[in-house]
Amino acid sequence: MIPGPNTEYVDYFNQVITEKSKLLVAVSGKLKICKVVKMNRKSIVVTELDFKNGGPIRTTPENTVVLSGEELTVLALRRGLKL
Repeated sequence: MIPGPNTEYVDYFNQVITEKSKLLVAVSGKLKICKVVKMNRKSIVVTELDFKNGGPIRTTPENTVVLSGEELTVLALRRGLKL
């Protein structure tokens, strides 16, 4: 089945991913806090919030975890990130 424009993307724990979502993504063996840039048919494109290692990262929605509320606040404070 080819996803249509109204298809919902879900993460590892079946939480809905939107264009405004902040995600926890495995990049080169490390977990990074990223934001969604673009959503394609089979993958999503994200960039790191701190931009230390460069450009966009392509990943599948099943390999991400949506961060929300308290989780995002704690990680941002710990790393000194601006949301």
